[in-house]
Amino acid sequence: MSLAENVRTLREQRGWTQAHLAELIGLEQPRISEIENGRVLSPRISTIQRLAGVLGVSQGELCGESLPILTSHQ
Repeated sequence: MSLAENVRTLREQRGWTQAHLAELIGLEQPRISEIENGRVLSPRISTIQRLAGVLGVSQGELCGESLPILTSHQ
């Protein structure tokens, strides 16, 4: 899966809105929408680091490696 798909999937698994995720990592909600819709092809490393941290995955997993299967909301 792509970065865009992974961000959306992980966010939805946690029951978070785009606005909530944006608040957690210090971005505006429209930027999260752009990332999830694939309109941001090369996000900053700092953005990937913050996303991976709050979503509980490695940067590699977030960017396309296999994601762990969640058994419950985290």
